[in-house]
Amino acid sequence: MEAMREDILKKIIQSLVTSPIVLADLTDHNPNVFWELGVRQSFKHNTITIAEEGTKLPFDVSPKATIF
Repeated sequence: MEAMREDILKKIIQSLVTSPIVLADLTDHNPNVFWELGVRQSFKHNTITIAEEGTKLPFDVSPKATIF
């Protein structure tokens, strides 16, 4: 089970690093989405962030341009 989890995580990271663009939906404040956004930002790759109208974004991502 642990090997399968590591394999999935490796695929997620590989996709995050190699994809030319990623769309991140911040509406539900999903911790996984914020982690993935952090991975993308650490490599300075383009990411489009979206959220439903009225979503209050956390302080550290609120300055980022987000489509509502």
